[in-house]
Amino acid sequence: IVCLPGVPREMHSMLKKFLAVYSSRYNTEEGCTRARSLHTFGIPEAKVEEMVKATMAKERNLKVMTLVHDGIVTIEMLATSHIRDDAVKLLDGAEIDIRKELGCAVFGVGEETLEHAVFTLLGKWNETISVAESCTGGLVADKLTNIPGISEFFLEGVVAYSNKAKIDVLGVPDDLIMKYGAVSPQVARSMAEGIKRRSCADIGIGITGIAGPTGATREKPVGLVYISVARDNDIEVKECRFRGSRTDIKIFSANTALNMVRLKLMGI
Repeated sequence: IVCLPGVPREMHSMLKKFLAVYSSRYNTEEGCTRARSLHTFGIPEAKVEEMVKATMAKERNLKVMTLVHDGIVTIEMLATSHIRDDAVKLLDGAEIDIRKELGCAVFGVGEETLEHAVFTLLGKWNETISVAESCTGGLVADKLTNIPGISEFFLEGVVAYSNKAKIDVLGVPDDLIMKYGAVSPQVARSMAEGIKRRSCADIGIGITGIAGPTGATREKPVGLVYISVARDNDIEVKECRFRGSRTDIKIFSANTALNMVRLKLMGI
């Protein structure tokens, strides 16, 4: 057991360095334990847990648990063996089996995020992306610009919060908002098309919704969000109904938008 002081981020770095020194001085091969995290999106935690446990039922030296945060379900795997390489091989085999079972729902390993997965795919296809956000307030753009090197693919982010901004900046037709309301699939689609056209990007994202706790109606409750992704002539609009706080709804919306882009780039 190793105990270190400090805030988590600093302590994590210290711990890695300490363990590297420790393992070089002492024989840590016997009773070796190795861990790995797989991140998924789009399948409920209960379903992920059920599928994973059924797949890993025969592995006695492998412990598996699931955690959920911001709509992302993480599968934590812990393998034990007398030999380090055997523990790693056990994790490798488990990862292959889980990926076969969960398919495209798996988007990353370890510290890889949804935005990192999108960045990798944008690089693979050499495509550019721009974002038009309302209820998320620029969160998608913030997540993307956290990735080093994203400037090669990310062109523009617009927070069109008011109806006037949607009309003047993105070219959303005034009569579209009057007829369907700002929170509607029609406006989300027009926002995605508008930012794509404005920036000459390959992909455009449009997000509009009600993050709450005010502004809702019986027909349009808190948590109702429309997300649109436009790529070439293919335009997808997704209706989402999220629960939680204002911040929760913004995060769920941003992650869902990124996952929609990821799947579209994968041809799914």
